[in-house]
Amino acid sequence: MKHLADEGGCQRAITTGGCKLDSAPKTAGSALLQFHSSVVAGRSPLSPFQPVDAGADRVCRGSDSRDNSRSYYNFVSPSTLEACKAACEETPGCVGIEFGGSSCEVWTRSAGIGSTAAYRGRVCLRYVGDDLRTTTLPSSQTSTTSVNTGGSFEPVDGGVGRVCRGTSSSDNRASYYAVVMTDSIEACKELCTSTAACVGVEFSKFQRCEVWTRREGIGATAALSGYTCLRYSRSGGMTAPTATAPTTTKLTTTAATRTTTTSTTAATTSTSATTTTPMASSAPTTTTTSTSVVSSLPASTTAARTPDGYPVDAFGVKQLFPSDGSGRAWTAEWKTPRVGYGRTTPDGSTGASFRGGSSNRFVIGGGELVMDSSRNSNTPRYYIHRDHENVEFTAYFRLAQADYYGGTSKSKGPTLVIRSNHHLYKSQPCEARGYYMRFSVGNRNLYFLKEKYHGKGTKYTTLQPKGPALASFPWSRWVGLKFVARTLPSGDVRLQAFMDLSGGVGGGDWRLQLEHVDSASDSENMYGCPHASVFRTGAVAFIRADSMHPDKWKSASMREVAADSSSYPEPWQRG
Repeated sequence: MKHLADEGGCQRAITTGGCKLDSAPKTAGSALLQFHSSVVAGRSPLSPFQPVDAGADRVCRGSDSRDNSRSYYNFVSPSTLEACKAACEETPGCVGIEFGGSSCEVWTRSAGIGSTAAYRGRVCLRYVGDDLRTTTLPSSQTSTTSVNTGGSFEPVDGGVGRVCRGTSSSDNRASYYAVVMTDSIEACKELCTSTAACVGVEFSKFQRCEVWTRREGIGATAALSGYTCLRYSRSGGMTAPTATAPTTTKLTTTAATRTTTTSTTAATTSTSATTTTPMASSAPTTTTTSTSVVSSLPASTTAARTPDGYPVDAFGVKQLFPSDGSGRAWTAEWKTPRVGYGRTTPDGSTGASFRGGSSNRFVIGGGELVMDSSRNSNTPRYYIHRDHENVEFTAYFRLAQADYYGGTSKSKGPTLVIRSNHHLYKSQPCEARGYYMRFSVGNRNLYFLKEKYHGKGTKYTTLQPKGPALASFPWSRWVGLKFVARTLPSGDVRLQAFMDLSGGVGGGDWRLQLEHVDSASDSENMYGCPHASVFRTGAVAFIRADSMHPDKWKSASMREVAADSSSYPEPWQRG
């Protein structure tokens, strides 16, 4: 047994009945939970990983929503959420994980995960270990305190692919539910049946469980893939609860050396978090942070700007479109000298990898990446492992005339690829798709490609029109490429290609060369693949070069930008 009275805990006896809460303090507005025989013996259904600021659709941050220092985490290879959790548990000092697509970040920041930012498709979880985890769920301060574990769950509006809501599809107040991470939907249901005021549950593919206690019940739903909404009806005619005070949700997690408390009330819109983390001395230090609404302003609002008002990136290159506020970005670290080879070799801890076969050599140093490949196996690719959708992807290339041997073929030249899952080409060839922006050296123009399938063979579609041809090729000069993709409110995808021939002077003289809207409603030949005709989020973007030996790259970056809408005029339309 382990007594945790100083944390408001209980004496834990591991039996087939789970954790007995006989000695836990009983406070007003709380319901005691006892896990029954349906739970695996000796194991609480609560996960050692708990959500940070709701967890789902969030990315982890340090002291605030823009604090994303590369020193806080390491990229690891697990391609599933469970494997990512296991990697954390095996890493000394792990304080949590961020996961989405096939990208796993194991966080080891000494002060813990202090904040988050909004980002669709990601999940941020704080690791609290395997010691006792107690959860106090709301009972709405009702006159009815008994718990009747009989009852049934019924899908709301079909259940699968739905999220629970209050009076309408947009009514999702935090006071309606408590958020807990559980191992399964059955464990989520178990929490509900053991909570006096529970009216239903919402469970997601991220193992995020919402125990709903809204007095009026679940009145509506909204569509969202990967989620399930169930309404709970108790047998025996349980008295309907009548709330007399604002609902308060309290989640307390106790581990041997780490304590995390989050609280949310109906009267506030902010979230506070207190994290206690062991330090070198025997006395722990406590850091308290508060986060409110995430700003949608560009992350570089206070950074340097060009004379015409554009913010610039770490290389002094213009950022044409406003950031989405998530802080989700990647910047090339090509100063440190090193040499890499293909065959899926990671580029250290930069969040990138070398691809395209072992004969492809990548020489990095002085801020440049040189793709140095033999002519008979010239397929170098530099993968950027970062979930993305609406992006501004920038890179400069330099090529000497003597180093190009592709002739007039339109398929040879420098290429930027986005919204791809190219790393899945062996196991899921239909997911190894993506949008390509290629500069055809032989024809001196830009064009878009749409790769729909990549397995033993490939299936491409060339998107029309093509960009205008340059009068001459800028040999041995730095040429800037920007590939911008944004999803329109209609669901269509807008692709734009920009080029800078100034070498980056003044942030670059970026000119729109090509634009195409990929329709979500067009009927296309998808070569037997089940995915939609337009591509959404991808886990990989990459730089590729064909028939160029060698070629140089610099000032590469990728940044999530605001989705297309009338409130963000195009750069050339601004005053």
